[in-house]
Amino acid sequence: MSTPSRPVLFALSSLEIGGSARAVETIANSLDRQKWQPQILSFSYAQAAGVVLREDVQIHPAREGDATGLKKLLSDISPAIIVACDFHAGLALRQALPNSVPLLILAREKQFPAGWRARRGLRELLGRSRAVAVPGGDLPEFLQTEFRVAKEKIRVIPYGVDLARFSTGEGWRVRGELHLDAGAPVVGAVVRMIPENDIEFILQAMAKVAAKMPEVALILAGDGSEYKRLEFRVDELGLSRAVRFAGLRSDIPDVLAACDVFVSYAKEPSLAVSEALVAGLPVALPENSVYRQGQPVELAADPGAMAKIILPWLQDETARKTAGNKASAYAREFCSAGEMAGRFEKMLAEAVNDLCENNFCR
Repeated sequence: MSTPSRPVLFALSSLEIGGSARAVETIANSLDRQKWQPQILSFSYAQAAGVVLREDVQIHPAREGDATGLKKLLSDISPAIIVACDFHAGLALRQALPNSVPLLILAREKQFPAGWRARRGLRELLGRSRAVAVPGGDLPEFLQTEFRVAKEKIRVIPYGVDLARFSTGEGWRVRGELHLDAGAPVVGAVVRMIPENDIEFILQAMAKVAAKMPEVALILAGDGSEYKRLEFRVDELGLSRAVRFAGLRSDIPDVLAACDVFVSYAKEPSLAVSEALVAGLPVALPENSVYRQGQPVELAADPGAMAKIILPWLQDETARKTAGNKASAYAREFCSAGEMAGRFEKMLAEAVNDLCENNFCR
């Protein structure tokens, strides 16, 4: 007689937060359904751009600040494990969490709620958790230093990507939508437009590229608090004809297929960078990124250096394909959704085994 699959509840502050939601998408869609039954709790019900969930993944809307309603919802779902997919969601759930249900936390980046009360609550939440999953970089050391997270609690789970979905795309359609010629040289970036993501670095690099290659275009896919300021900055830099603000997208594979080169200001491990590598795009990043030379990326000390990296790729198809093939080969080995889901399932199993050893097995 087979053991029924255990419900795993992924809690997000919003399904509109692209990076968190897309990471959960990869895990939820890839989990072994004979062992796990993924469900999602979201404090904002609107579905994020780029997120395509399997039909069997149920979404539960929740209201922040309603501890009574949250407790009833959690009782109705009766999850075997709860996964807080961002710190805001974890703090929103804190007062309603059942003591008998193990809590796991996904820590994607070093962006934490402001204020001493929130930081104290976050420290308590991290202390209560059975494990904290991070994509890599210096996040393990940061959590140990800033929040006293025990080293043995931290699990490094690099971002995974659906290889089949991101290996192809309808780039021609996106180019048509954005009024770009089929043969135009195109640089792409998928990014949240917030101050922490220094998009100014990318714009300055593009201004230098455009000075030597006036026909170049930059697709900026994403949204955020910096959107209006960046529109103004694009005008200041004389890039109005080059830059296409594509907004939040539900077709990231198609956006990447429309690009020849990918750029980012990712200081920490980035799902968008992993997706670009799987898509076979040459990738340029700043020198202070967690990525290192030797991985299939090129690092630039300043915008001028980034421009010098990008230009040869745009001008020489052979160089571009060589770099893209190297990126794709690396990504297929290290960035697969199956690899990510496998590591995550191991963390889930460890949490369940801990419960069973303490006679709380569900």
